[in-house]
Amino acid sequence: WVAPNRPHYKLSEILASHAGQAAWSQTVVSDTHWTGRFIQLAPGEKTKRLFYADTEMFWVVQSGQMRVSIDGLEPFIAEKSVIVQVPARTTFSMEVLGTAPALRFEVTHAGEMPVYAAEETPTPIPGYEYVRVGYTGPATPPTLNPDQIYLNFDRDVISGKRPAGRFLKAGSLIRCATIPTPPADDQGHWHVETNEFYFIMEGSLNYLL
Repeated sequence: WVAPNRPHYKLSEILASHAGQAAWSQTVVSDTHWTGRFIQLAPGEKTKRLFYADTEMFWVVQSGQMRVSIDGLEPFIAEKSVIVQVPARTTFSMEVLGTAPALRFEVTHAGEMPVYAAEETPTPIPGYEYVRVGYTGPATPPTLNPDQIYLNFDRDVISGKRPAGRFLKAGSLIRCATIPTPPADDQGHWHVETNEFYFIMEGSLNYLL
């Protein structure tokens, strides 16, 4: 395992390590394909308007409430268990609502740098220099389908209103019944082309690595 990657992270331990901090970020997945990090924003904090040029990205709200603004869609409120995915070349931002911080687990493609809206000052990244460019896009952004942008896992999936399946373009939502623990000599499976990680939203899993 190459840091920060580990076989297992417990959210309680991550939260304890940032006790007393209103805003913080911690990367827990970093490989040649993905970057996954927990990000907490302080009450009232807003993100800059940005997009990713060639790839989609997504996040899962762990706690708190945020107002999400995505071009081509009416702003909406995202709270615990809401999954939001943003298509490539689609500008978005978020703002924390209420008096509590908002914590999310965010996943982006490794090596993809954010592109900022013209009115924003880019956050410096060591080894990179941002330059201002012009982009002639459509006069109005395309209208997005809300069902393909956000999903309330607790309200919609657990209740059976919507199936889990392939809501995410960059991953799968897997929900299955309890099965017996496989025997110790069961070698399971592995992937040749990529690593794999899980974000547990419900229940518990028993792993043998």
